[in-house]
Amino acid sequence: MANEIIERLGFEAVTKYELRYGRAIVPGMGGRGEGYDLASREADGRFRLIEVKATNKKRPTFRWLEPKEYARMEKEENYWVYVVTSVETDPHVRPFSKDELEKKGYKEKVKRLYSFRVRDFKNAERV
Repeated sequence: MANEIIERLGFEAVTKYELRYGRAIVPGMGGRGEGYDLASREADGRFRLIEVKATNKKRPTFRWLEPKEYARMEKEENYWVYVVTSVETDPHVRPFSKDELEKKGYKEKVKRLYSFRVRDFKNAERV
């Protein structure tokens, strides 16, 4: 139950963040089995495929990508991971592009682990 609440709050924070930057959430795209959670569309029609990783921690040290998420990222140039911190108390969103993730990641058997430093969240925005 707690994970469902954290996930829902993470989605709400990412939706607010996307709207703030003029991107609209595309209904019906993403979800279970797709390798990403949400899709948004820029004013010029470009899409972002967004995997949401939410936590109650102020600064996460790492996040996993499941095999299906990593496989989707490998195929798509417009893949993003949005890390939402302090999701229940003071949510901040920090998007990481595919390029940023590829610089941080290393492969561990079937999952992908990304390490984050405090300075990675310097530009996180309160939503």
